[in-house]
Amino acid sequence: MGEGQLNPWEALVARLAPPRQMSGGKVDAQFIIDGLIRRGLPAHVAEGFALNAGEESGFDPGINEITPLVEGSRGGFGLFQWTGPRRRALEAFAAQRGVSPADPELQLDMIAQELRTTERRAASSIFATETPAQAAAAIVTDFLRPAPENRDRRVAKFLGGNAQPASQPAAFNFTDLFRQFSGTSQPAAQPASQPASQPASQPASQPAAFNFTDLFKNAANLTPQGKAI
Repeated sequence: MGEGQLNPWEALVARLAPPRQMSGGKVDAQFIIDGLIRRGLPAHVAEGFALNAGEESGFDPGINEITPLVEGSRGGFGLFQWTGPRRRALEAFAAQRGVSPADPELQLDMIAQELRTTERRAASSIFATETPAQAAAAIVTDFLRPAPENRDRRVAKFLGGNAQPASQPAAFNFTDLFRQFSGTSQPAAQPASQPASQPASQPASQPAAFNFTDLFKNAANLTPQGKAI
């Protein structure tokens, strides 16, 4: 694959979410929600990201942190204030695409990219949520990870005064999880009198189709052995 050439996933994103002409300056919450839904995120998670963008940047994709917490650093940048190695990764991603790091569509692509690669652990807790408020709290706790005092203040705001951070999901095994979704796993000790789930004459079922939203939701409720808790 040549330098600067999009891989198949990036090409799909570009096709489903074509660049939107911007007048410059800020975007709005609906821009983020619509853009992340086009990239495959559930609506409540997209809304959770929009809630955090308002807190992080005031919906300004070109904003730079005015007073960096880390002395001598360039600070956070963009809608979600990418900092340090994550900021450098955003800038490299922009250079590969030949666009500005301040491009809001690029930044939404970066969110989707991180969730499926470097931030998969955070994704497991985010996709286990059920409401925008829960998603917003998981995003700030596990994905954005600001200073503790800022995190706790924002979690309390999102959850209506409950400052207790969302619990971390248990460790899980994707192999066992796939087996569960494909219908190939069986309970460890099924009573002999319990009828089989399928008639003996019925052919083995094909692996069930699944999506990553369901995958992460179930992962949050599994032990390392893949058994429900």
